[in-house]
Amino acid sequence: MSELGVLITNFCEPESDLASGDFLSSYFLNQQYVEGQVIGIENETDLISQFYEGPSFCEIEREELTQIILSNMNSVYSAFCSHYIISYANIIAPSDRTILNNSVKRQLFRENKDLLREKSETMKSPIFFDDEFNLYSGELILNATEYPYWNFVEAISKNNSKLSRHWTNYFNSSQSGSSRLDAIKYRDLVRNYYLGMDFASDKMKDSLPKIHALVKKIEHVFCDYPIPFLWLELAINQLGSPYHSQLNKHMRFSYKAKEKEMFVDSFIFDKCRSLYDWLPMIDLYGDELSKMEKQILVRICLDAIGGKQSGHILPSLYYGSNLIGQGEKDWAQFVYSLPRRVKLD
Repeated sequence: MSELGVLITNFCEPESDLASGDFLSSYFLNQQYVEGQVIGIENETDLISQFYEGPSFCEIEREELTQIILSNMNSVYSAFCSHYIISYANIIAPSDRTILNNSVKRQLFRENKDLLREKSETMKSPIFFDDEFNLYSGELILNATEYPYWNFVEAISKNNSKLSRHWTNYFNSSQSGSSRLDAIKYRDLVRNYYLGMDFASDKMKDSLPKIHALVKKIEHVFCDYPIPFLWLELAINQLGSPYHSQLNKHMRFSYKAKEKEMFVDSFIFDKCRSLYDWLPMIDLYGDELSKMEKQILVRICLDAIGGKQSGHILPSLYYGSNLIGQGEKDWAQFVYSLPRRVKLD
């Protein structure tokens, strides 16, 4: 079969009940940016699809968000149908493929279930700073919007509805000794350099200092100074094969079935294999990506995939990869919103 290029989905509007409201509020509460319609923002008379700061930034509490969603279930579920699949294709699925394959995982991470459990509890424990004022615990609480999918699974695991139990089982089901929630934890923990580098394999620990020796020499040349996780995220995606969304070509429709509203999305995906197949083997990251020309070429691609294409929809995708600020050149534009849904008669 050919690689997935176009995915067309067709979902039915759910019942506007408390179970659906709790589930959707669990998903959207800690997203950094959401479509305005999720938090009830209107433009004249219409709930809008442009992206705004998420509920946490707007000081909307969980219970309040649930009530907003219940009063506007149609539009919020419309947003979920698009946002979750984009998130899954770009972030969750490649993490799954990397972590659930033990031979692949060993290239990037150390296998240590006790350490994963210990660091996970540290992330969820009460907030505590060490003597040098480094955040030592409570990261999942204090910086919840940095970890939206981990917090999403934590939240639905506390809901007692059939819907939430089904999704909780999906994320917690074990394959090769690891679960999808483990995959999310690994990815999120290594984004927290202070807590997470204990998980990096010896290969990655050897490579990162070599890569950053060059980064320090040219740190004032580009817009963003790349954090260490950027290169580990690149390796995760090289091995995990993400489907990057072409958001400027995305299409959305809605139509009325016999009784329910139906939501249709046409996703355009690109695996960007011209980048990932060009990259060196993981063992050679330190030697190859420490070369000026190769690192600049890689960063051009990451800038296009992350900062410029994904914009506010997936702010964590290749975070800190911008070579140039927004709007400084004609090509340096962010895609802020998905298109409005076109109603089909």
